[in-house]
Amino acid sequence: MKKTYRIARILPGVLLLLLSGCDNGSAEAPENVPATEQAKSGNWQVKPETLTSGRAEDIKADLSQLNPVLNKSNEESIRLLNEIDKVRNDREKVKTILIENFKNQSDIEQNILSMTFKSAEVQIIRIQILSNIQLARKIYGIVGTSGFDIASPGDEFKQLSAKSFQMQQQIGRALDDLNQKYGQ
Repeated sequence: MKKTYRIARILPGVLLLLLSGCDNGSAEAPENVPATEQAKSGNWQVKPETLTSGRAEDIKADLSQLNPVLNKSNEESIRLLNEIDKVRNDREKVKTILIENFKNQSDIEQNILSMTFKSAEVQIIRIQILSNIQLARKIYGIVGTSGFDIASPGDEFKQLSAKSFQMQQQIGRALDDLNQKYGQ
């Protein structure tokens, strides 16, 4: 029972990380080509300080691009969390869902990379989301190893999961604050 409780505490953060930004579209990406190099447009690499700050119309416009992608991601995350809840006692099925779902990360990343933002506030959030996706890649690398056991995931997995969960909380608060302030 104690082991199950520990897993239940770890999995939500990992799942939110791995499931954030899911999309039903194709997630196949060429091997050895970072997603950031695949982005054809957008201004993801622009430093926030070069963008406008505190300008309501820019923040609203940027949020109107980002929110639908994140909302779709959250809906898919809830669906997959329910799916995992149904098979939670089958370690291999849980692992399969995690690995399968991770493939969707490149879609959310591509969507976010291709956006062009005007506001520093939303650009900062995008940078944090992209950092969290990079963390997901590290976790995916651990989950994808042949010796990985969800019942005993190891210290690195736990640390990365905790860091990801913390980042998600920070991103969520920042987005909530902007959406509340700018009426999105």
